[in-house]
Amino acid sequence: MSTQTQLVQHITRLAQHLHLLIPLIQSGNLRREEEPLRGKLEEIEEENRRTRVECQVNELWALIGALGAGAKASASAGARGGWAVLDEDGLVQIEQILAEQ
Repeated sequence: MSTQTQLVQHITRLAQHLHLLIPLIQSGNLRREEEPLRGKLEEIEEENRRTRVECQVNELWALIGALGAGAKASASAGARGGWAVLDEDGLVQIEQILAEQ
């Protein structure tokens, strides 16, 4: 989760519980001028929820794409009767680690 999203969530939670943090406000109801702010806060929360869902959907599509690519690579490697290297950089790192041991 991005830092900006975490910050927005933290501020939103803080704003929701602000009345608990300030003793003078605890006994009072929302004033007329505070009602639009409450509505705005609820809009921000809803937008934040939708954004999180959209991000999760995008992550799932990326995973599906990676699984599809892996399946295609496995199928083509199986057709050739051998293994296929999907991550050349990873393979080089493994070779270096094994060479150092």
